[in-house]
Amino acid sequence: MNPTELYQQRLRAYAAAHYLSIDNACLMEADPVIYHYTSLKSALSILGNSELRYNQPASLLKNDPDELDLSIIRYRQNKQKFLNAYMAQPNADAKTVIKLMRVKGFDEKFFDSIFREGLNALRSRFGVACFSIRSDNAHLWENYAEKGAGVCIGFRSNTINRFCLQSRVKYSKMPKCVDWDDEEKEALVVWALQKRLRFTKEEEIRSLCLDVAKHCIYKNEMYLASFSKDAVAEVYLGSSRSDEEEQSLASLIESNEYKVKLKRFDILDAR
Repeated sequence: MNPTELYQQRLRAYAAAHYLSIDNACLMEADPVIYHYTSLKSALSILGNSELRYNQPASLLKNDPDELDLSIIRYRQNKQKFLNAYMAQPNADAKTVIKLMRVKGFDEKFFDSIFREGLNALRSRFGVACFSIRSDNAHLWENYAEKGAGVCIGFRSNTINRFCLQSRVKYSKMPKCVDWDDEEKEALVVWALQKRLRFTKEEEIRSLCLDVAKHCIYKNEMYLASFSKDAVAEVYLGSSRSDEEEQSLASLIESNEYKVKLKRFDILDAR
């Protein structure tokens, strides 16, 4: 196991043990397949370019205003600890450091504004790709794959992006608060793996990139992660698509040398 895999394993274990009690057994298999639901147009782009988009938080908020809510991240009101943590950030501003050092005592309002500003900067570096544990999830076909007329792509999770962490999402009525005084990346991971109970049907597995600018390609105003040909394990096309559309997608799969056969899926079979 290489250092990146060991680190991912440690983060998964941390999230499960300390906060979220996530059952990640499905990702502990030798070569687990996870499923990405999308439109036919997007699928043609994903498979044609061998690139998968990592969405930034702003785009996720359109679907769920509570997604990646920064208010659940808390910090201890200790000036020196706060200052040390702030100075360790790559985006730390020298003028802000001087202001923090000059403030007498702990001005909660001032420190909180600096803290939230820093969190927003960190969140802007995040990227998320969404998957599920099944290829026959009617809810996802309906809501993310053109009401059953889109595409579901099965990826071998170990081959997607070695710089990213993959974990199941924890659904709850109210998200658990995260203590920023835990190690930075662990706190961010726990924060990013929570969703409201109403999204339980998604059975989501989330792939997290903590720094899209460093680990992804920026193209056409999107952050993309390239994947190898053997990353694709299965491809399903909604049954309502025409024979011509099926042939177009099948030809693309063949010409790009993916070792899979296109299958049809009828959303009625999953309802």
